[in-house]
Amino acid sequence: MESLVKSITLILVVLLIGFGCKPDDPDPNNPNNPNNPSDPNDPNDPNGNNGNGEVVQRECVPYIEIDTIASDDYIDYYMPDSFALNGVIDVLYENTTFDKIQLVVVYNSNYAEQHILIDNIETLPYNFTVTSGNMASAIRQLYIPDDMQEDDEFHFFTVPHVDGVALPTYSAEGALSETYSGENADSLQILKGLNSWDWKVTVVNTGHPLAAWIGRYYVEAVSYSSPTPGEYDEDWYCITTEDSSDVRNILIYGIGKNVGVGVPARIDTFAGTITIEAGTSIGDVYNYGDVLLYKGTTDIKRVDADIVGTVSTDGHMEMDLFGMVLTGEYEGWVWDVFNTHWTKDQKSAGVDDGVIAESKRDRFR
Repeated sequence: MESLVKSITLILVVLLIGFGCKPDDPDPNNPNNPNNPSDPNDPNDPNGNNGNGEVVQRECVPYIEIDTIASDDYIDYYMPDSFALNGVIDVLYENTTFDKIQLVVVYNSNYAEQHILIDNIETLPYNFTVTSGNMASAIRQLYIPDDMQEDDEFHFFTVPHVDGVALPTYSAEGALSETYSGENADSLQILKGLNSWDWKVTVVNTGHPLAAWIGRYYVEAVSYSSPTPGEYDEDWYCITTEDSSDVRNILIYGIGKNVGVGVPARIDTFAGTITIEAGTSIGDVYNYGDVLLYKGTTDIKRVDADIVGTVSTDGHMEMDLFGMVLTGEYEGWVWDVFNTHWTKDQKSAGVDDGVIAESKRDRFR
């Protein structure tokens, strides 16, 4: 009996050794188990070989990983030049071969035209920056970023070239198939922890960036030349509009009561300043020829410098040392220098609130 038990035990040991399995082995079907060979047919196998030291050649699947902190998630309709997309291009599986990879963009879902942003990417990972200027240069329907319209859509993705053939990394045959195949998408999530294998951005109208300073203004222009307080002060009723030629500017109508001339004024929203360029004309507002704007002094002299004031987010504006210089017969004479206070929506623009003091006009008679 004892010899029979020993014989059965010996047979079991031989069987265990023969099948390469130990009683405490992990799951023999797990490719992540170092004691088990990799499965070359498993796209999620991170080992990348067939268990015999041979490299497994997989499909070339490049992807884009967007730097969401350093990138804009939309294009501002009013400031398209500010857009930038930053990221890195890499491939899903190690040990894949390719001739080159392209970064392309499709404009408004016209997948028949894939516009090349970056060509001949041969070394990975590849860091890139794409601007709206790059996009406008690549897309034949655009010339400059300002040509981009509200709701325009741009789809960025990669195209690998293998053995001289471009291999789309996703299917665009149907309206809902603009993604990687499920298998590759799952692999990206499992192996890379990513969701941004391609990227879309849209042109969004979030409102004019200078909207706070567009509207109607009552302007109290306090004169530094008044012989008595208030005698030479002026009231203006102004309208400000956006400047279609430069989104950083507003146009001011009504300085000196001349509503026919729009004066460009640059607003820096970060610095909280407004600037009118030295020598800007506001037209013939006092019947002495064109009046030019310059920085002035409290003793009524001209300074060859811009007028620089401040703006508040509630729309209020302040421009001190607001100098007016005459041309024509009295060229070079300073009409006045004001400290101007601009209050938005206080009164209706275009209403004449008094006349210029005759004593002020008498200085030029």
